[in-house]
Amino acid sequence: MSILIAESLIMTFSKALKLSFKKNLKINKVLRLTAAEVNVDVLQLYQKIAWPLEKRFNSISEAFLLSLKEPDFVFSAVDIDDLTRDVLRKHVSKLVMPRISQMVSRFKLT
Repeated sequence: MSILIAESLIMTFSKALKLSFKKNLKINKVLRLTAAEVNVDVLQLYQKIAWPLEKRFNSISEAFLLSLKEPDFVFSAVDIDDLTRDVLRKHVSKLVMPRISQMVSRFKLT
């Protein structure tokens, strides 16, 4: 019985790690694309934007999602110029926003 519990805990933990890894890949892609468009080093964007937002909101992806609705609240504590903020929000809206999925169901009435 304890082996089954341990296996289920490992599976749950590995799913959480995979989800976290996928989120971090998206965040890295957003910052990399923003750095390329604004001609800034990616490490500077991490130091100026990502790490302070992670300290403040405990999650960069949550901070980026909130920045789409309330950019002044999110970026108030971060020293960022308007061009970088606009480019960052553009890439966040493309890459981090949850996708809308469709569900199809068929009913047979008799």
